[in-house]
Amino acid sequence: MWETDTEEDRMKSMEPEEGDIYIVYEARPEISMQVFRKKLEEGDLGLIISRTHTDRLKREWGLDVPHIWLARGNTNEFIQAVHPERLMKMHTIISSFITSSDRSKIILLDGLEYLISQNDFGTIMRFIQLVNEQVNTSQTCMLVPVHPRALDEQQKGIMEREVKVLSTEDNNTGELHNWLSSQSK
Repeated sequence: MWETDTEEDRMKSMEPEEGDIYIVYEARPEISMQVFRKKLEEGDLGLIISRTHTDRLKREWGLDVPHIWLARGNTNEFIQAVHPERLMKMHTIISSFITSSDRSKIILLDGLEYLISQNDFGTIMRFIQLVNEQVNTSQTCMLVPVHPRALDEQQKGIMEREVKVLSTEDNNTGELHNWLSSQSK
């Protein structure tokens, strides 16, 4: 007879591990941000690549970490922005961050849907695969929040073959909420 996982085993499996990219299915990147903050509190270095403007990110989440804003428009000298079609520039930034130190690192890529809309799924999948090769051989974990309805079934299958899923539509991120709660005690 098969043994069932204990609650503690399931909660432990929620923690993202170094060397992996994780998709987090959620309408807004709230769980991803909480996991990101937890990893920062544990001493990880952090990098955020996001559609959210730097000032808003600081105001809403209190995060003061390197941040790349995904934007097509002009920005000022104080905000580092990358055009969504400049994927090799993004890869260079990510690569430099990964190799910058021997410390554990966490990357949050919030804006996959935007990148797909500005490129195409195949191009973004090749970008994820390229980044994944580097993440797999480093002390880095990468979180990619994605709206549960943003990808069709074929795209989800392709993506989930390449990266891990930290939460699913089915569990509605409930287990992640429980895990985060258990970590703050």
